[in-house]
Amino acid sequence: MTIIAKIAEYEISEADIAIDADQLNICKEHLIEAKIDSLNRLIDSFLLYQEACSLGIEASEEEFDEYFLQCLADFENKEQPLSIEEARNLELKITRKIVVGKYLTHLWKDSIEIDDQQLHAFYEEHKEVFTSVETVRASHVLVGKNTPHAKDRADSIRANIKGAEDFEQACAQCSDCPTCNQCGDLGYFRRGEITPAIEDMAFSMNVGDISPVFPSHHGYHILMLTDRKEPEPISFEEIKDKLKARLIALEREFFLQKHIQELRERHHSLIQILDKSYLKDL
Repeated sequence: MTIIAKIAEYEISEADIAIDADQLNICKEHLIEAKIDSLNRLIDSFLLYQEACSLGIEASEEEFDEYFLQCLADFENKEQPLSIEEARNLELKITRKIVVGKYLTHLWKDSIEIDDQQLHAFYEEHKEVFTSVETVRASHVLVGKNTPHAKDRADSIRANIKGAEDFEQACAQCSDCPTCNQCGDLGYFRRGEITPAIEDMAFSMNVGDISPVFPSHHGYHILMLTDRKEPEPISFEEIKDKLKARLIALEREFFLQKHIQELRERHHSLIQILDKSYLKDL
């Protein structure tokens, strides 16, 4: 096992870094940067763990057992049982996560309070940001990609659609989509929430328009736009609770990063990077 870094008596191995980096699904081009970021996160975690232990914070058996059960799913498909070393590393990892979590709760025991007056001031200052997203509602007729002569069939159906009534009839009689029982209704959607081909067509149409035949990876579609909701301001009362939660989360994150930086400065002499290729940005 290759040890990359030490924080006091705690060791961070190359395997620890690989596991952390793999969880982020980073592409190979950015793997080196991802590993350095992972090492940074692990160093921060151990510094927080060390600080927690100095305050006498521990993981109870009940807390450990509960967290361990949550981890079992990760090992269901593992062909070989855990080695003694792997089991010990897992135990230490679970204990560290529990203890660090309890320490963060301790740090934030004096809750960051933001009153309605502060919230409203922030809302007014950034009012242009608080707008709803444009959404559209559409119905479609689908001729599935596995249908014989699918494009010709779709063209034939479209040729017989002169208006909304024809479209609804085509949905009920000709569509291969389960939505045919609801007149092909796809409901409201915003950009990025539906098949790109449908999205591009829907957002280019006016309410009441019926599209020409167009393809997607599902087959061939005919679309009718049934409604459009333009962006509009979100009232303070609508956004207040979410805004408060978000601002508190940001305040906590800022406080945590400041605290971690203080720990790094205070315990700088305890941090040893054994593999110099990881020294960038540390």
